[in-house]
Amino acid sequence: MRTSLALLLLTSGCAAKSCQRADVDRSSSSAGSWSFDLEGCTSLKLRGAKIGDAGAKALAEALKTNGELTTLHLGHNAIEAEGAAALAAALVSNVALTSLHLVGNAIREEGARALAEALKANAVLTSLDLWGDVTIGPEGAKALAAALETSALTSLHLSGCAINDEGAKALAHALMGNGGALTTLDLGHNAIGPEGAAALAEALMSNVALTSLLLRGNKILAEGATALAAALKNNHRLTSLNLGSNAIEAEGAKALAAALNTSALTSLHLSGCAINDEGARALSEVLANGGALTTLDLGHNAIGREGAEALATALMANDVLTSLLLRGNWLRDAGARALAQAFGALTSLDLGSNAINDEGAIALIEAHKTNSALTSLLLKGNSITYSRTYSVGVDFETELAEALKAASLQERRSKCDLILDKLTATAGERVAAEN
Repeated sequence: MRTSLALLLLTSGCAAKSCQRADVDRSSSSAGSWSFDLEGCTSLKLRGAKIGDAGAKALAEALKTNGELTTLHLGHNAIEAEGAAALAAALVSNVALTSLHLVGNAIREEGARALAEALKANAVLTSLDLWGDVTIGPEGAKALAAALETSALTSLHLSGCAINDEGAKALAHALMGNGGALTTLDLGHNAIGPEGAAALAEALMSNVALTSLLLRGNKILAEGATALAAALKNNHRLTSLNLGSNAIEAEGAKALAAALNTSALTSLHLSGCAINDEGARALSEVLANGGALTTLDLGHNAIGREGAEALATALMANDVLTSLLLRGNWLRDAGARALAQAFGALTSLDLGSNAINDEGAIALIEAHKTNSALTSLLLKGNSITYSRTYSVGVDFETELAEALKAASLQERRSKCDLILDKLTATAGERVAAEN
């Protein structure tokens, strides 16, 4: 019955309309109260409108009888527990809203608890974003966890909500009961340590729904990464794992590498994890054997020439990885030359901010000017610039991007040759100036 009603609303023939405050605000300045008319809107963005609890209550009243609005953005509106409770009450009867964004407010544990209770009765809302609300804390996370098994949520974002290990363990416990319909869970920037990571890892052993787990900016360390790696060997549903800005170091990278061949992961983000060349080599050894990984982010990891050479060797044997991010490492020209020899299946390669000079850029472009697979080569933030002779009205990054997306291989080669001529001339002028 509920599914049929949702399908009826989605196929009713109403044209989608994205609305702003001016489209819906019917408030009277003289009366000093908020009033909203949501008719005709399928999406509403009120980010930073300062509506507070009073405005949230007015919106809640409108939502109770609205059957069109599916997405509501209320980020950074100074909404607190009272306003969240009003919105929660509206969710009990609303049969249209599928996505609610309350980022950067201050709904506190009480507001989270009210929303959690509403989720138990609401069969339509699939996405809830409470990002950046530090007032929610572990108790708020516990309340939301208790609602997961019976709610319709497929996506829950609690990044920066100060839930720590206690909140992570509560959510993990809910996931062990399969976590209802949840496929995406964002717990970034929550001071979660090895203990919380271990609890989540245990949940992944039995959970068959979650496909994306974001834990960036926590404190899981190598111990937490090792626990998650062990779970990945037995989990065949999780396809995306983000552990960026967690100091898992080479030890954690090695543990994850050992799990890649048997896991379902297609996307692994380890930017800012201090894995260095040792960790890069461990991951490279596994990549050389294939696996399912299509996206690998190793940015800001102090990876140098040795790590680049190992990755290059792996790419020559790997025909699955399409996107490699190495921004903010220490590759220099030697690392760039090594990667220039590796084609693989890459369509996107990010080497920004790696102290690469003209020599490294020339090697990369020369190698890839006839490789039609690579359509994005990012070199911004390196020491690559045209000389004054060519720089007027010309941007190197823009020109390179256009060359790699040329309609034909002949056009691609011609445009790359033009760039190479300019870089070679620039490099020559630089050498002459230094002498």
